[in-house]
Formats: sequence, C-alpha cells, structure tokens
Amino acid sequence: MLTLWSEIGTLWEKMAKRLMTVEDVRKLLSKEVEKAGSQRALARQIGISVQYISRFLAGEVPPGKRVLDWLDLEEAGMTYRRKPKAPAEQKWRRKRGK
Repeated sequence: MLTLWSEIGTLWEKMAKRLMTVEDVRKLLSKEVEKAGSQRALARQIGISVQYISRFLAGEVPPGKRVLDWLDLEEAGMTYRRKPKAPAEQKWRRKRGK
C-alpha cells in the first residue's frame, strides 16, 4: 500500500508542474479507483454513478465537475487533435454538394 501512495504522490508532483490532458486526468482517477478499492466505492465517495466513472475511464465522456473537484483540478482550456483525412472520393462529393 505504501508503494501505491508513493506512486500517487509522484504522479501528482509531475502533473502539478504542467497542464494535463484528459488522459492524465484518467490516470489520476484510475489511481483513485485503486486507492478506494473499486469503481463503486469511489463513485460513492465522489457522489457520482459507477457508470459515469466507467465511461470516463473508457474515454467515452469528458471529466465532469465533481471528478475535477475530487481530484482538485480545474479546466484550463481544451486539447484538440486533427480530424482523420477523408478518402479522396468523399472530399470530392462534399465539394460538389452531393
């Protein structure tokens, strides 16, 4: 158990020095799940549904206010990625209005 606490402490120290991505927040929440013993136990502590924790950890939903508050974080903008390029035929159809 001491090792888990030291890992969490090290992770917090590293992340406190820079902006975090959603993936970083997922890692933090995953560590909190380990610390609580289960997703159900953590959900009860935070006051959210087990399904929400599961969907967040699976990357299906963004972190909500309660999760961010629990982790003592705040939103500082958003991260983005480029859209996948469409095949040439799809681009042509979009340009032609079809």
